[in-house]
Amino acid sequence: MQIQDIVEDVKGRVEKAGKEAQARYEQVSKDAQGRYEVVVKRAEGVLKTSKDTAKKAGDLVKKNAKKVADTNQKAVKELAETAKASLQKAREAGLKEVAAKPADFLPAGKDQVVKAYNDTLTTLNKTGTDLSKLLKKSAEQIKVTIEGKPVAKKAPAAKKAPAAKKATTARKAPAAKKATTAAAPKAAEATGA
Repeated sequence: MQIQDIVEDVKGRVEKAGKEAQARYEQVSKDAQGRYEVVVKRAEGVLKTSKDTAKKAGDLVKKNAKKVADTNQKAVKELAETAKASLQKAREAGLKEVAAKPADFLPAGKDQVVKAYNDTLTTLNKTGTDLSKLLKKSAEQIKVTIEGKPVAKKAPAAKKAPAAKKATTARKAPAAKKATTAAAPKAAEATGA
């Protein structure tokens, strides 16, 4: 009978170990599935942020490239008009006058070229700055998405406190003025003015 008891005990332990192993397997499987879902959601968030950033960056570059092209096209048109006017002036003046004072017949387009150049530089610098800000913001959002932390927002309460203090100060100042203004006529009467 002892052997049968031992066999039953071993059989019970094996069944118990099997059930524990099954429970652990199910728990590990659930944990892995949960982690997988979190990783998938975060990856989807990263992809969405990246896609949105690429679209915004493309729109920004497209808008500013059009602005640069328009600026330069306008400058070229103005230069062409100025050159036509100079050529017409030279034709009307004649060869002897042009040969005597050639500088008087050159197109005056330097200002248009310089302005177009400066406008182009300004636009390109602004584009670079805006792209830098956009990419930095996107990188921060991606980091937050990967880490799974919510974005911290600044509390506006700090701005309200000074405003209340200024309002109190503003109320005291007119009262002091009124007292001084009221005292001035009385002092004038006392002196006989």
